[in-house]
Amino acid sequence: MSSFKSMPKKTFIVIVIIFLLIAVLHIWNNYEIVTRDSSPGWSNALTLKTEKLSKKPIVEVAEDKTVISVFAVGDENGKIGMMKLNTNMSIKDDYVLELEPINFNQIIKDEIYLINKHLLWRNYKDFSIYIASFDKEYKSIISYEKIFENVENFDAKKDGNNTYMALAKKDGSVDLVKIEEGNMIVLESPNDLSDVKRVKIVIDQDKVFLQSACRKNGELRYNIFVSEYSGGNWNNSIKVDSLVEVRKQYRDMTLGIDKNFVYSFVVTIWDNASQNTYSITGYNKEDKKLFKHKIVEDVRHMGIGSFSSIPILINSSNDLEVITSAPTRLDDFNSKSNIIKLTFNPEGFKNAAMISNTKDSSSKVSLAEGDGNQYVFWVEPKGFRGNIYKVVSNNQSAIDYADKFNFANVVEAISYEFPVPVYLFFLSFVTRIFQFMPAFLWLLVLLIFGSKYKEKKDILLIIGMVIFLISQVFFMDLYYSDLTMNYMLKIINFTGAKYVIPIIITLLGYILTIIYRKEKPLASTSNIYFTFLATSYFDLNYIFAPYVFIYTLMS
Repeated sequence: MSSFKSMPKKTFIVIVIIFLLIAVLHIWNNYEIVTRDSSPGWSNALTLKTEKLSKKPIVEVAEDKTVISVFAVGDENGKIGMMKLNTNMSIKDDYVLELEPINFNQIIKDEIYLINKHLLWRNYKDFSIYIASFDKEYKSIISYEKIFENVENFDAKKDGNNTYMALAKKDGSVDLVKIEEGNMIVLESPNDLSDVKRVKIVIDQDKVFLQSACRKNGELRYNIFVSEYSGGNWNNSIKVDSLVEVRKQYRDMTLGIDKNFVYSFVVTIWDNASQNTYSITGYNKEDKKLFKHKIVEDVRHMGIGSFSSIPILINSSNDLEVITSAPTRLDDFNSKSNIIKLTFNPEGFKNAAMISNTKDSSSKVSLAEGDGNQYVFWVEPKGFRGNIYKVVSNNQSAIDYADKFNFANVVEAISYEFPVPVYLFFLSFVTRIFQFMPAFLWLLVLLIFGSKYKEKKDILLIIGMVIFLISQVFFMDLYYSDLTMNYMLKIINFTGAKYVIPIIITLLGYILTIIYRKEKPLASTSNIYFTFLATSYFDLNYIFAPYVFIYTLMS
């Protein structure tokens, strides 16, 4: 039996060309997967920079629509990295500013905000709030100062040109502060709250909603309240939730508003510190009646696994919008965690959309909104290389920009083809060897009886080809699962492909035998059939090898 090493030149060249053509089709398909938009209406992910520290990006949209982001620079104190992005997410400027009092290693729970040309943060070492003011272009820091002391926790939100801050003081009281035209005004505090440890605020029209986590020293129970501030007065605080820390621990909380309801999300961690549970409560805006309490760890019926981050709640005139992270079955890559966007109402979660369609674990999500567009930032770990910051947007200009040709995407697409020969080996000699057996048995028949029936060579070859074709068609369902079809080349992913592809491969194998017989007129029937069988079998498996092992390939 002839080997590929002693194979005639033209036959060998045809075999190589067929394999190269299949490889090119794979790479083309890989490129489409790599550059595929996360979800309809969202851009493909763009890489911004790599930094040593893994900190949540601090972002806002400036008055001129430029997207501004502040980053930790290495582990250096007294410096902040600044990046300005155009609305299409291309980098406009990237620079570092000196800011003497800042130390990112002393900022916990991401207590740092960029609002209205101010950077606000809390240093947990001295329990103080600091403010730094930027110039109009964010190119320099005009001033910085310590503005509050003895603060246990704080939150800040933007309301037009004004900024609101809620301060949980070390004595358990709460202060509501408004920054208006550079003036800092301490407003009236709610008088029915005490032992406040954590606070969040949301601005909705002319009201400030305050979420408070209260706990007496030494106790295990957190009580969660929501208070409303309007017209210079606070309403009576509404107790919406209660958490006893035994096996589960309080991690954080957040507040959101939609057209009808106020929502309180309390995030807890159980034994598995990477798995977040959302305790969701809230009430109707009109009658203040609580809706049914929900404990949610995942949304598996929508293909979403255990939540892995603090959710961002986006006020909406319809259902509440939620951005969070979790492993999903919606993504193209085998990732531990992706950023997703859902909607929520008292009935539960719905309408899931992918935000970060990347192969590395996505976390520490941030959101900037402006001019009707949303810009979602996050961090992905890269081992010794540090942490990569990425961004997507639903701005059409960002979608168009991300879809432009990028040579780095080509390199990534090619890299996915390198391990495919290994998958081809396993597919051919382990996974599908049983499907190969009928044709292999016919090859044994030709080895034993082929010389006896030389005059019937063509008939014997055609019978063998038919046996190969039928055996392959019969087992084509192995290739066409729900998972593989999501990644598969469009030219092989259509109704009837299970029959058309084996027929095409068999015809190519038949043409190859014609070329082989012209180069080796005295070749035995068994050698000719072996050439057909080996090339056709490997060609067919090579076409589908990446998709059978797709989760290994894309991890």
